[in-house]
Amino acid sequence: PGHSLDRAPILRQLRRAWLNWHKAQTIMNADLILGHSCANLDSYQANWRRVPERFSLLYNGVDTSNPATSRCEAKTAIGIDPRRKHVLNVGAMKSQKNHEGILQIFNLMCQCRDDLHLSLVGDGPLRKSVESMVHSLGICDRVSIHGRQDNVKTFYASADLFLFPSLFEGFGNVLVEAQASGVPLVATDIPAIREAVCPVQHDFLFKLPDYHRASDLACIQLSEPPKSKRIRESQNYAIQHFSIESFCESLCSIYRRILAEGRCTSGESPNLSLE
Repeated sequence: PGHSLDRAPILRQLRRAWLNWHKAQTIMNADLILGHSCANLDSYQANWRRVPERFSLLYNGVDTSNPATSRCEAKTAIGIDPRRKHVLNVGAMKSQKNHEGILQIFNLMCQCRDDLHLSLVGDGPLRKSVESMVHSLGICDRVSIHGRQDNVKTFYASADLFLFPSLFEGFGNVLVEAQASGVPLVATDIPAIREAVCPVQHDFLFKLPDYHRASDLACIQLSEPPKSKRIRESQNYAIQHFSIESFCESLCSIYRRILAEGRCTSGESPNLSLE
């Protein structure tokens, strides 16, 4: 997260060549390749569904526990006026996460409401340009940049909306964390994000670069009651499908299947690759 290859084309080409070699070796030698989303596997090997004996889906396990604190208490803990609506983004400050889009959407939201505050949690090579854009938009008093945080649970607990307009994703752990914390969301409508988001929230996914649409959806979400049926359903969905316990059970099931199929002789370990 601390480096960008955008200005180093030779290193970028070398990295791509190494990844292609690594992929070829993996496909040639691995008995089983695990992908953390269907979108991830589709990108890695388009026909993976035709060879289920060699490819399997294993969703990430995310810590879905929540601190015993109210939203107002959490806002106070991170220095935000409890009367303000708190918009949150968690992600490394690199081009993939589209912080420019985040700020454009938030700026449009501020034209409709004057009680908003945006928190950006994360660090990376684009931090200075993000800070510069905040200043140029004239929203310095409404935006806080918190840098990298080891524990973001208080931020989730304080949030009224999670904003995530990424350009691309392999899965989207932070979307699961936000839903598990009972936070409504607005995010990019791309395959990996659709997988990570409860179906009842799919109406709040938007196509890039329609930031006006994103702003409208965000304002609708901010009017949602904190314990609405949709929020509760999203919370249960995240816990049911993407908890660490669910991940462990799925991984154990994969090992049981391998042993039942007799792929390994006594004393031999299966060659698994996590992609």
